[in-house]
Amino acid sequence: MKTRLLFFVLFTSLLSFAQQRGDVVLTWTDNVKTSVGEVSVTLPQFQGEYMNYNPDRRTLAFSYTFQVPSPVSESSLQISNIIYESVTQQQLGELSVASVPTALNAGIRSFKARSDWYGVLSLNAIIKEGNTFKRIKSFSYTYSPDNSPLAGRSANAANLVSNSVLNSGEWHRFYVEKSGVYKITRSFLQQLGVNVNSDPRNMKIFGNGGRMVPLLNSTEYPLDLAENAITIIGEEDGTFNNSDYILFYAEGVDNWSRENGTHNNLYSNRSYYYITSQGGAGKRIGVMMQPSAPATRSVSSVDSYNFYEKDLVSVARLGRKWHGEQFNVNNEQNFAFTLPDIDASVPVNVRVSAAASSTISTTMAVQANSNALGSMSFAPPQQYSAASDGLYQGTFNATGENVSITLTYNNNGVPSSNAWLDFIILESKRRLRGNGKQFRFQFNEAASDIGVAEFQVANAAGISEVWDITNIYDVAKFVNAGNQGAFSFKASMGEVRNYITVSPSDYYTPLKESKTRVANQNLKGTVFNNSQGQFQDVDYIIITPEFLASSAEKLANIHRNQSQLNVKVVKLENIYQEFSSGKQDIGAIRNFVKYVYNNASSESKRIKYLNLFGDASFDFKDRIPNNTNIVPILHAYDPSGQIPNYDTTRTFVSDDFFGLLDPQEGRMLANESEGADVAVGRMVVNTVQQADEMINKVVEYLDAESYGRWRNEYTIITDDLDGNGSTEFVPEMERLAATLISPQNRPFINIRKIHSDAYVQQASAGGQRYPEAKEDIIRSINYGTLVVNYLGHGGEDGLAGERIFEKSDAQNLNNRFKYPLFITATCELTKFDNPYRPTAGEFLYWNKGGGAIAMITTTRSIFISDAFTFNRLLSEKLYAFGGNEYPTMAEALRQTKILGNSYRVIAFVGDPALKLAVPKPRVVLTEINGVPLAQSTDVLKSLSYVKLGGRVEDEAGNVLNSYNGEVAVTVFD
Repeated sequence: MKTRLLFFVLFTSLLSFAQQRGDVVLTWTDNVKTSVGEVSVTLPQFQGEYMNYNPDRRTLAFSYTFQVPSPVSESSLQISNIIYESVTQQQLGELSVASVPTALNAGIRSFKARSDWYGVLSLNAIIKEGNTFKRIKSFSYTYSPDNSPLAGRSANAANLVSNSVLNSGEWHRFYVEKSGVYKITRSFLQQLGVNVNSDPRNMKIFGNGGRMVPLLNSTEYPLDLAENAITIIGEEDGTFNNSDYILFYAEGVDNWSRENGTHNNLYSNRSYYYITSQGGAGKRIGVMMQPSAPATRSVSSVDSYNFYEKDLVSVARLGRKWHGEQFNVNNEQNFAFTLPDIDASVPVNVRVSAAASSTISTTMAVQANSNALGSMSFAPPQQYSAASDGLYQGTFNATGENVSITLTYNNNGVPSSNAWLDFIILESKRRLRGNGKQFRFQFNEAASDIGVAEFQVANAAGISEVWDITNIYDVAKFVNAGNQGAFSFKASMGEVRNYITVSPSDYYTPLKESKTRVANQNLKGTVFNNSQGQFQDVDYIIITPEFLASSAEKLANIHRNQSQLNVKVVKLENIYQEFSSGKQDIGAIRNFVKYVYNNASSESKRIKYLNLFGDASFDFKDRIPNNTNIVPILHAYDPSGQIPNYDTTRTFVSDDFFGLLDPQEGRMLANESEGADVAVGRMVVNTVQQADEMINKVVEYLDAESYGRWRNEYTIITDDLDGNGSTEFVPEMERLAATLISPQNRPFINIRKIHSDAYVQQASAGGQRYPEAKEDIIRSINYGTLVVNYLGHGGEDGLAGERIFEKSDAQNLNNRFKYPLFITATCELTKFDNPYRPTAGEFLYWNKGGGAIAMITTTRSIFISDAFTFNRLLSEKLYAFGGNEYPTMAEALRQTKILGNSYRVIAFVGDPALKLAVPKPRVVLTEINGVPLAQSTDVLKSLSYVKLGGRVEDEAGNVLNSYNGEVAVTVFD
């Protein structure tokens, strides 16, 4: 577990939002030894909740999230009245002296979560001035609202309820893998099942290409299947003859994604397209309008892009970063490229990306055609990092079209070292001339030039046309009339446009699956329809693969009948058809949820809960055995490298992505703040049997047989002080317990305490153990407790280094009808995205007759003090301090996670529409043996007869005279 520090904030503000102000006081204490995983570090500390420790740079920063009435102007922030105090280098503890900043670097930004706006104020808490250091004791700040027209935009403009093109007509599907010009013959149409006797002028092809759906919400992407411009040779007579055929540009899964740092589609190896011959006339490729102005530049040498990249292994088992060939035994490998018609007068730019893992620094040499170019270095990975990146960029002169890139890994004498290739990119100039093959090209210099470029195509007899494919849905053509040996076309400069030559001798052929017919569907047009076909807002969506749909419907019916929610069960396959052109893609799921969210009848009636009904995996393409990629999940990846992408303590997986629906959200980068708009949960089930077992636990949780005194119980469990962790586990949980049961909060809660340090530690063959603590934990759960809250070290195998709760314990629990919520602020207890290693948290959830009803749990490591703060904030939301309306458990987590990016590693496992089974109504004890409680002086003796009197009230204090039920009494000694 990692450790983050705390501070104290005093916040005041003016009532008018013309300008807001606040005051912050930081109360510093002595340096504290804390832990990051198993590594201890001594750091300065100040009290409070929002200290941001960066373990990579080893710096401290202030970060404060607070609610604001509207978006704030980032440029309006003013910091004043700063009071510093000098500190010695010794007082910096193990902060990096070299990394201490020289300026405050204060900033403020805002984000929205559902209908609420939040501001995030950040600055450096310790700065360097000359040769001295000083830390902030207090400061004031002011800021103003952002009055720009787009500032209040909370979501992309409402999409408006519409119908999918798949709503009607006859549709068939095929696919491609690589980008290019494809030819569809009459024979291929017949294989697909298309009616070739229909009028070809009505034939249409739809599809969004092989690109991934953008993560950032504000990036444009088609809401439905987009129609592509095509050419049909011979369609003029209204008959599709044997000699007729379709030509169109298809985008494969081989395109560079800057957002994901890869050429390969992470989620699919196939780019699907849909064809229909019904309806009106189809979109056709038109002639590109050329500028009438004379050319200012003649172009005969253009830019060509070639790459090599394979996804074979996930080094850190992170779903958005895969590598190819391994360099270990085979430490030297060659990669062949062909660069037709290369312009050898211009050097070739080469870029090689790789990763390595070794205990010492290692290198990889790069050669082109046996000529040494240079090398890249790999630092030994940090303790919790699986590898280090390396990048080589250089140039070389090619003497011909065949190029061989040789990579040689030098492990510096450490045989256990490994390296993996990421990708090789070659950017070269090629002469613009035909060679019997289709090829893509662009002219990069156009971006920095103005005027008109005239492209001179030589040896062009085999090129019938050049297509402008900048917009893949609206391809336009330049025609080589008469197939001249040379032809030219003009285009305005000022931007880079993409082109492809059309060579009749080199058309690509699409592929098909065994099932080509696509059933009609219309998610967009029907998701708001009730059983009478009328519009009804959606409260809860369960997203499931088709094989789990019947189980998901059982859960939906539970909430329709008992929670009075409008629940929709939606199949993943149908989402992909409409929102990502048939391909698996996490962005498609998010865009569907966003569509439902944006089109509610009012803000207050927007979707509230989202259930991802299925397990997840770091492998989206089933490359590993026994994979569990049922409903895909977001894996954090930062292409800029600001976060170490192999660091298991800094990277994370998150289902929050599917609930981040505002324009600026979606990437979940380190320097971004966001607030989920929907409470998201995942039921990590893999089979129909397992799904039905988990749903049966929900039924039993809501059943009358589950009523009883156990619902008043709250169990806290803490790790021991082992010299490498926090001294605050027990005091922090004691403070939490005291706050929970205070008279103004929830005094009906009975706290059970299991502090490891209160038990005798015993030595065993496997290490130190607390057998009695383990027994008490199991006894407490089996007896019944509404919540189990653990604070301390842990991992995939269980709680604490002394194994006070393990996988086998989770599997053997027997607490039917008395299923607790488990809150486990520890490291990786429920890392459910790794099929190789089921975790203790998963076994705790999967126990069909015991274990947990739900888990608020960590999927990756968390700072110790983040866990402290998170626990306090979550308790306020979960038990609705100051109110009487209890949120669902997942909604309490959503509200808590708004207040800190560090909580991204915490997930909700279970049904997100389920509320904590807090006992209702309220029972008030008023007398003992007929004497009012305030006047009673009776001493209750063992085995004596005692008569208790009281009343049953609703949350408002009104007596429920007609209430009929049973009271469970607990007497404390």
